[in-house]
Amino acid sequence: MLAGFLPFGGDSPVEIFEAVLRSSLRFPTRVFSSVSPAAKDLLRRMLCREVSRRFSAEQVLRHGWFSIIEQSN
Repeated sequence: MLAGFLPFGGDSPVEIFEAVLRSSLRFPTRVFSSVSPAAKDLLRRMLCREVSRRFSAEQVLRHGWFSIIEQSN
């Protein structure tokens, strides 16, 4: 989303789907080195498999990453 790279990896659509089901989220350093820790944290919270722990839209908008983006503009 932020680095032009799928957050769930696999060599085939089936492997990617299985990674999504396992919530196997990855941020390879070579691709995500320029992505801030706050952005990665937000992605983890948005893509959390456990519904009760997954961020709502309101929580996403209150996340610290958005204040970082606002400060840079």
